[in-house]
Amino acid sequence: MTLPYLKQLCKEQKGYQTPSLNDIIYLHFKGFAKIENLESYSGLKSLWLEGNGISKIENLDNLKELRCLFLQQNCISEIENISHLQVLDTLNVSNNLIKSITGLANLTNLKTLQITHNFLKTADDLRGILEAPQLTVLDVSHNKLDEPEIVDVLCELPHLAVLNLMHNPVVPKIKNYRRWMISKCKELTYLDDRPVFDKERLQVEAWAVGGIEGERAERERQHNEELRVQNENFEAMKRMQERAREKRLQNYPDEQEPSFPKPLEEFRDKMLSKIDDPQPVAQSSLADVAAENPQLFTNNRSDAILGSGDLLEEIASEQVPDLEPVVNPMVGRKPQIVELDDEPVIQESSPQLIEEVSKPLIEEVSAPLIEEVTSKPLIEEVSYTPLIEEVKEQVDESILREYRPPAEQKEAEKSLRQELAYTSLQEEDLKAPLLTEDEKFVEEELETEIADEGSKVKAGAPKQAWIEDVSKQTTMVNLDDE
Repeated sequence: MTLPYLKQLCKEQKGYQTPSLNDIIYLHFKGFAKIENLESYSGLKSLWLEGNGISKIENLDNLKELRCLFLQQNCISEIENISHLQVLDTLNVSNNLIKSITGLANLTNLKTLQITHNFLKTADDLRGILEAPQLTVLDVSHNKLDEPEIVDVLCELPHLAVLNLMHNPVVPKIKNYRRWMISKCKELTYLDDRPVFDKERLQVEAWAVGGIEGERAERERQHNEELRVQNENFEAMKRMQERAREKRLQNYPDEQEPSFPKPLEEFRDKMLSKIDDPQPVAQSSLADVAAENPQLFTNNRSDAILGSGDLLEEIASEQVPDLEPVVNPMVGRKPQIVELDDEPVIQESSPQLIEEVSKPLIEEVSAPLIEEVTSKPLIEEVSYTPLIEEVKEQVDESILREYRPPAEQKEAEKSLRQELAYTSLQEEDLKAPLLTEDEKFVEEELETEIADEGSKVKAGAPKQAWIEDVSKQTTMVNLDDE
């Protein structure tokens, strides 16, 4: 850990080249065996020395402003030489070789101590935490603590809010471990892997005073308190509805309130009155409701509207038939259609009842159908002669002309006409007599003149007539020469 190497690390970590200006430096997993050459880094507030081979805490005298010191995963066997760090807030010495907590004197601002995976065993090994009275977070999990007396040491920390004792042999030795720790540590808000809520604290305090009965009484009180709050909210909602209804009637005086039958209002009030009962009320059966309010029920479904009846009137009047008991309701049962008040209702029935109901219906439906099917021949004679003739005509026509879409057919016909015209011209050229050398010379000269004028000879022109004219002119020239 030399000065040039520390400056190089500061440069790599985008720090300052002036050592005193750096407030954090990462020296973890570098393989250092000793803490040294940090005197010029007097402005450090956070120092990371995790994962090295450090065996002793030393040479931190000039780091007066250091607040966070991380020394986990080293070879430290004792906490020492840090009492001058007056503003130290967090100390992590987990995964080391520490057997006893010492050296925390004068650390009046230390609030977090993590000392997991070490070799703490007895209550005396843990008693050194009392030198830091402001300790709030303590993690001593994965140690060798096995004495229940550690509870007396921990409860002496007045500000302990977070405690982790998991994976220590002492935990199963303390009866009612969670209740006991919560009752002893008054400021505890988080124990092991679960938070400590206000309800749990009240229950634990009642348990500490009156045992299990006291805790049950506290649970009942909390339950009643929740019901009371819910009822108050319900009443507040009802008052809000009443105020809204009164305001609506003031703004719209012609509007009338909906009216309900008196028995229905009594039934509604009875149901609402049961809300105030703290004990759970079993739901009344339909038969009980019908027996208590017989005036609510009629058989006219069309009257099931407010003011002239209710849907419950017909439902209660319908008599549910008694079903035969069966051993297994999932075997040997099929749906059956039963008519109640001229309306089909599906219910479960036995196979015998299904057979009795369906047999006359099957006979009534199947007899005409069987007669109609058997009265007609199974196979009718069919004459295939017209069909064969039609197929032959189609085949002959397809042989003569291959099917094409209309656009392709027109294009093919146009190409065919052009090909026939070109063939006829070739035949005419073959039938024409051969030209002499003079005629060929005259023809070449004439074609050259025509090309110079920018015109072209059209394809298919009557070349024979033109050749005859040229031959006559040549003959006349020869006669003049003679």
